[in-house]
Amino acid sequence: PITISSDLGGILAVAPRPDDPDDPDDPPMVFVACGYGIVLLTYDSGLDQWEESFPVSGSGMSTDVVIAPSDPNVVYASWKWPDDANVTRGVYNGTSWSWETFTIRTQIADGLQALAVHPANAERLFGGDVGLGVLRCLNHGQSWTPVNQGLDGVVVFDLDVQDDDSSHMIADSGSGLYERPSGSDTWQRRRPGKHMSVEFEPDSATTFYAGAHGRLIRTDNN
Repeated sequence: PITISSDLGGILAVAPRPDDPDDPDDPPMVFVACGYGIVLLTYDSGLDQWEESFPVSGSGMSTDVVIAPSDPNVVYASWKWPDDANVTRGVYNGTSWSWETFTIRTQIADGLQALAVHPANAERLFGGDVGLGVLRCLNHGQSWTPVNQGLDGVVVFDLDVQDDDSSHMIADSGSGLYERPSGSDTWQRRRPGKHMSVEFEPDSATTFYAGAHGRLIRTDNN
């Protein structure tokens, strides 16, 4: 188990960075999104313990953190403090991380609850917003546009991108479980009711899971 000394104010998301198989000295790293911001845990093999740091000064109430599937040296996190919605991108050069934060409240976002990164392009990502539905970004967090055609609800709790097809997505909201099929720009409701989490099965274009109140839902026929 990973034991840390700080009270992190409630952990909302965890993203372990994949180890570099070509670098035996590459330390294990885990990112945490929590009530006190973005936390980086790095394993110190000499001390046989995890060291914690808060790499993004001032980050607060982090709602999600994700590693880019195409580049494990790129991480994104969403957070809100005090009234601004922010997205931070971290880039690892092999020895240290550099960070860039974009405040997006003045554009359209009220607060991103979830992030998903394009499977083949670390510059592109999607966000689930608490008041504006699904948002798309083409420039690593700088600007966002809604992609909500067919989506009835404007509160999106979670979303996922199929791992080999960036146009195939699923999202959950207060009004139901939605799918945007491959090659389509329109969301289709697959199940009514409130859902809180969604996830594609790895390497599958037809199977995904959704978490609702007290139950787990699985579909294997879209």
